[in-house]
Amino acid sequence: MPSSKPSVIVSAHRAASVNQVDKIKVGLALYHHHLLLHDRASAAIAADPAATAGATAAILAAAAMKSTGWRAAQFRHIWPY
Repeated sequence: MPSSKPSVIVSAHRAASVNQVDKIKVGLALYHHHLLLHDRASAAIAADPAATAGATAAILAAAAMKSTGWRAAQFRHIWPY
């Protein structure tokens, strides 16, 4: 009498394969989106380097302030927003 285990194993393997394919599709979509953003950023830098430098400085300053606020909030147990 044949066992049902092989069909269960095959079904589990197929489900895992589909899950892996979905993960790969999502990863490729995110990478493609990253490349598009990189291309747009490169075009903006080429168009106006001075404006890009100012925007970069503002972003870095905001990130530093957020980081400092986050660290202080961790010790005071207060949400930084």
